[in-house]
Amino acid sequence: MVMPGGLNLSWLALKRLEQPGTVMSDSKKILVAGDSHSVILGANVLGRDPSSVSQLPGVDVLHLGPSLAYTLPMQSSLNAGGKLLGYLLTNPDRYDAVMLCFGEIDARAHLIKQAVLQGITLSAVVDKLVDQYFRYVDLLTARTGLPVFIWGPVGSMPDGADFYNPDFPTVGCERERNHAT
Repeated sequence: MVMPGGLNLSWLALKRLEQPGTVMSDSKKILVAGDSHSVILGANVLGRDPSSVSQLPGVDVLHLGPSLAYTLPMQSSLNAGGKLLGYLLTNPDRYDAVMLCFGEIDARAHLIKQAVLQGITLSAVVDKLVDQYFRYVDLLTARTGLPVFIWGPVGSMPDGADFYNPDFPTVGCERERNHAT
C-alpha cells in the first residue's frame, strides 16, 4: 500500500491502519520523528523545523536530536518524548500518523553497558527498553489518537579503528550491538 506522498508502509503498519476507526486522508501528512536517522525520510532535513518543505510529499520530519528510546516516556519538555507530544498536541489536525525512529544510540552505547552494570542479561535490558518504548507509543496514541509506527534502528557499524569516532562511542563488539538491535 502506498500512503499519501508515496510512502510505502510495512505489513505491520498496514495491520495498524486496518484497525477500526483508522482513516487516512489525502490532505494530512505523516510525521517522522526521532534521532538523526529520521532525517533519511525527509531527504536530510536535519535540524529544520518540521513545517519546512520535505523532499518527500506528504511527509514532515521532526529531528529531535540525539535521543534515547529508553527515556521517551519520561515526560519533560526537555526530552524528545515531551517535545514530540507537545508538538503533536499543538498541531492536532496536521497528521494522519506518526513514525518514530529511536533506539540507535541505545543499541550502540547503552544496552550492553547497562547489562554489565546491572549484572543481568542483554536480553533483559533489551526487554526493559522495549517496554519503555511501547509505554511511550501507548501514551502517544492515547493522547493524540494517531496511529504510531516504529522504524527500528539499523545494524551497528563494523568493529575496527577505521570506524571509531569519539563523538559516537560504542560499547561491545559489532555482534553484541547487532544482537541488541
